Amino acid sequence: MTRQELGQSLNLIEELIPKENANRNGRGLRPSKIAIHNTNNPSRGADASAHSRYLIRNAGDSGHGPTSWHYTVDDKRVVKHLPLGERGMHAYASGNSISLGIEMCMNSDGDWEKTVDRTARLVAALCFDFGWTVAAVMQHHDFPRRNGTRKNCPSQIRSSGIAPDWDGFITLIDSYLSAVLNSEGFTGGFSASKEASAILQESRTNLTRSDLTRSAGDDSERDHGDIRIPDDLLSR
Repeated sequence: MTRQELGQSLNLIEELIPKENANRNGRGLRPSKIAIHNTNNPSRGADASAHSRYLIRNAGDSGHGPTSWHYTVDDKRVVKHLPLGERGMHAYASGNSISLGIEMCMNSDGDWEKTVDRTARLVAALCFDFGWTVAAVMQHHDFPRRNGTRKNCPSQIRSSGIAPDWDGFITLIDSYLSAVLNSEGFTGGFSASKEASAILQESRTNLTRSDLTRSAGDDSERDHGDIRIPDDLLSR
């Protein structure tokens, strides 16, 4: 599987949060991690499109103040909400300052297994683009609040009774990443091929030029909370 084929399989839609929204602070981000979240919202219709409307029209306010993240994934699509060089508000100051945020939908009318698979493909694509291994993939739980407490998130993947568990999810991501690495000439890892490494470096340079933004401001302690989308924003 090539990187292009992997990307085409995501059904990626870009619906960026408006710049004037309170949940888009414009702070620059040089990501080194990916923070995985579960929405904790089993409502019918609470899919990726509904979450996009929620972020755009409701500023992602679930009672914790404005929140935001980079991607929402369901069983049919991936929706991008923020540039990858812009900080979201999804995993406290410890996570917001270094990580891309990905929310996995838990709507009862969706297919969880397909959502997990689509998320694994998205994460593999990001890891390839940034030159990361799966060691960059973190749980929301891995990022503490300033008081040291941690959130049980991604709750469904952290649950011992629901497949896949975290290790199974990481294994799935790694299988997609390995397939792309082999297809793109990185058979011995990112440093094995000079030609492939040059292509990767060009990709990183282009990303830095086009997708990184900078502005002043303090780190936010905000996380995404338990997402409850108003009925009029749910997909029907």
